[in-house]
Amino acid sequence: MANINVIRGYDTVKAWVYFSTVDNPPNPNGSFAVSSLTDNSDEVEVNLSIVMTNLYYCPVAGGGGASNGINTNPSNRSLAVIVMTTAKVDTEVFTADNAHSVCQNHVAVIGDLA
Repeated sequence: MANINVIRGYDTVKAWVYFSTVDNPPNPNGSFAVSSLTDNSDEVEVNLSIVMTNLYYCPVAGGGGASNGINTNPSNRSLAVIVMTTAKVDTEVFTADNAHSVCQNHVAVIGDLA
């Protein structure tokens, strides 16, 4: 078995949020180090209450569930996430047909704090 060395500071989630875009506007149902969500029609911005060192941090996300039942098969949804600033990531949900959609969203941020 390989020996794995973890560098402190890189191994913890700095912020996370759960929200559903079925809610209009979406509200955080649970979060850590997230100040608010901004609903921009097809996109939802996650505003962090912390500041990352630079734009090279890692947002990770997953989502699933349809508007008629958030506990449906997650494979019919795709959640994209991208870094916008040192304190904001942007999310967008698509169906398998590449149409905007709604679903439950889980977003986490990993990286160095400023």
